[in-house]
Amino acid sequence: MSATDVIEREQPVGSAEGPPKAESSELKDSVGPETMDAASGYFRRRWTRKEFYMAAEAGIFKSSERLELINGEVYEQVSPQSSLHAWSILISAEVLRRTFGPGYMVREEKPILISDESEPEPDIAVVKGSPGDFQDHPRPESLALVMEVSESSLAVDTRFKSSLYASEGIPDYWVLNLKQRNLEVRREPYPNPEAPFGYSYKQIHIYTESDRVTPLFAPEGEIQVKDLLPPLPEEAGSGPQTEGTESE
Repeated sequence: MSATDVIEREQPVGSAEGPPKAESSELKDSVGPETMDAASGYFRRRWTRKEFYMAAEAGIFKSSERLELINGEVYEQVSPQSSLHAWSILISAEVLRRTFGPGYMVREEKPILISDESEPEPDIAVVKGSPGDFQDHPRPESLALVMEVSESSLAVDTRFKSSLYASEGIPDYWVLNLKQRNLEVRREPYPNPEAPFGYSYKQIHIYTESDRVTPLFAPEGEIQVKDLLPPLPEEAGSGPQTEGTESE
């Protein structure tokens, strides 16, 4: 994922899909719960998933904005997605499809339904089942693995998103660190009152490029971390190019 900032606006937004378009009066009447911000003394209105979609249908935000609903707040992904980030999502998804095989779907940058107030969009989610099994976005009990690709958002992915996923019992959470060229694997959610959402992962293992890792739900599959990472400049043939460089 890209680095995220909270959107401080009067109305929320979501994707183009969702409930029928709402009139402004309907939006006004469908206010989510309010919570007091102890630091500022202001009330912060939290949005439900229904309101998130209704506001999108009302055209309150630009369709180009990359938004996520997390714990009733709308976040915008403000950093542009680099070619390395996009390439890593693409190749990692292909590796995971081969590793998991039939009986699993690999979704790229699509929402998962955490709760009525949280609908994040991880870079990759491996889902148990087939498309015909779902009439809505997959819920935590259907997720075999969630993965974020981190280039400029390591703190968000390893604290904020990690606690969110742990709070819903997602058993296998991976963070692919493009800058350090390693893979962080987090497992065994447990209560942690100091974490943003009250949960963390007990097991945290960091795998280097030369290491191999086995997904929890694909015990027969082994993945070399290097196969998930973009090639180094000296190795790059047909891989992603940075601006101002050309392959020979």
